Amino acid sequence: MPSGVCETRLQRRAARSDRHKSKVRTYTLVAALIASVTFAATFTMPGGYKNDGPNQGSALLMKHAAFKAFLLSNTIALCCSLLVVVGFIWAWSQHKMFLFSVLTWGHQLTVIAFLAMLVSFMTAVYAVVASECRWLAIVILAIGVATPFYLFISFSQLYSIFYKAFIGYKRSVAHIRKPV
Repeated sequence: MPSGVCETRLQRRAARSDRHKSKVRTYTLVAALIASVTFAATFTMPGGYKNDGPNQGSALLMKHAAFKAFLLSNTIALCCSLLVVVGFIWAWSQHKMFLFSVLTWGHQLTVIAFLAMLVSFMTAVYAVVASECRWLAIVILAIGVATPFYLFISFSQLYSIFYKAFIGYKRSVAHIRKPV
């Protein structure tokens, strides 16, 4: 086998490894940011705390369903993002294929954490605003619910455009390179 072919394979493998490491760094950063935001949201409770009485220090909105949904979604976002951070720190020193499989589930957990953080935000706003201005709370919920669908549609259209462009380019190059 010519040495140029081996060098090219090694260069491609090194480039692929660099891309995976870059993705791991990005997911770790995003997951750490989500963990920070959700952790902070836990201690700055929507609606505040009771200042006096036997339940001093407990959340004012504890009996509201929206507040309970906030607590659940905030906990899901925090736990998923922490799993991503810890998983990537642990996988950093492991074999490349292991790193690739961790990248796959890390992506999924980051998406779940993002969606849970969005639900957490929407339910916190609803819990605080609904009693004073119901229409505003409903509009905020509608915007929050529409966001993931908008992102999904936008990314699927972009993926389709880039996929068609890449496959079309690859086929045209393959056609040119065919030996006669």
